[in-house]
Amino acid sequence: MVIVILALLIYILKCKFEKLSPKGRNNILICFLFGIFIICIFNLYVEYCVGWKYGVPFDDDSSWIFKAAESMKKGSKWSELYLLVSRSWDLTNRVLSPANIGQYIYAKFVSLCLYYPVIIDLHVNIYILYLIQFTLITIAIIDMILELEGIGKAYYKKIPSKSIVFFLILFYPMIIFNAGKMLRETIYTYFMFEMFACFLHYLNNAEVKEKMKKIIIYALLMLLFRPNSVMIVIPLFIWMFLGDEMAVIINLIIMGIVTLGTLIVNWIMQMVGWSYSFGNVSIYETIHLVLFPNIFNQIKDFMYIFSEPSWQTVVYFFQSFWNIIFIVIMVVGMVFAKNKKYTLVFLTMLLNALFIYSIAYGIENFTPRYKLIYIIPQIYFVYTGLCFMKSKFKLR
Repeated sequence: MVIVILALLIYILKCKFEKLSPKGRNNILICFLFGIFIICIFNLYVEYCVGWKYGVPFDDDSSWIFKAAESMKKGSKWSELYLLVSRSWDLTNRVLSPANIGQYIYAKFVSLCLYYPVIIDLHVNIYILYLIQFTLITIAIIDMILELEGIGKAYYKKIPSKSIVFFLILFYPMIIFNAGKMLRETIYTYFMFEMFACFLHYLNNAEVKEKMKKIIIYALLMLLFRPNSVMIVIPLFIWMFLGDEMAVIINLIIMGIVTLGTLIVNWIMQMVGWSYSFGNVSIYETIHLVLFPNIFNQIKDFMYIFSEPSWQTVVYFFQSFWNIIFIVIMVVGMVFAKNKKYTLVFLTMLLNALFIYSIAYGIENFTPRYKLIYIIPQIYFVYTGLCFMKSKFKLR
């Protein structure tokens, strides 16, 4: 099964490469091969330095996915899999429900890849699984950058090369490292990027109606894997059917409901004497999520990467470094964007996505994976920032 899936994806990737120029194709192929190398090194470090069997951490979602995949192979019922959690407080969160069914579907996919059949050793199947995930996300990024180019050409005289855009997105740590772990995030990100690519194609060619069907399908799959991505889906759908101005209005209405609505609900709860807090929007937590993890803290931790091995140290360090690159270019894109309506839509979309997480989670519960919730507007601003910088500086 795993070999068949990999062969199919390699063929699709080859077809995507044919849409690139020879130079762009070579550069992206080098990035792809280097990415595979990074994933292999990361997993070898986790297995032999940190000490996790098969390189699968025992203390996060990967642990449950791995156990669930094995139990599925043995015939366990989905309704019983929540009992496999490694942390007792996580029991209620893992019970099968519409909110987490994406994890169960992903666990079934992992089970099919790992055990039908086992090739030589389970290690081989695991690495092929990661290669499948990495190839899948590479395909989606190529589709996305091809459509971003259409936006760039419409508003800028000069645009950055596909290679530099591909590099910045592929090596965003929460993309490349998630592809090398057993997490639903890679499948979710694939659907998100493909939906965004189809949406950009629609913007570039408004008369192409068949893209609407694909957008709807990808959006539904996104929501299946991450229901809170509705904050991204709603404005894009409003934009597609009612225009960009209405998308901004709807985003502002959502922003008002999220900020004022939670305050009112919490006030009522206090009035009736309920101790439970629904949560509210925190600007401090919102800023924290954008800047998290902090480069200064992570440099200090990274210095002890071998004396105090930790897979989190590796991921957090590189994410903190990439934050600087992305945030600087993103701010440039926001300030100097040519299309102000697009800027308003994506800015309000970004804020709403951040606000939702500041309500649901506190700073102590944030992980870098949550940064994916606003990566679509972030990628748009990074691209417009690159376009502006290309016109001002000698940029590839």
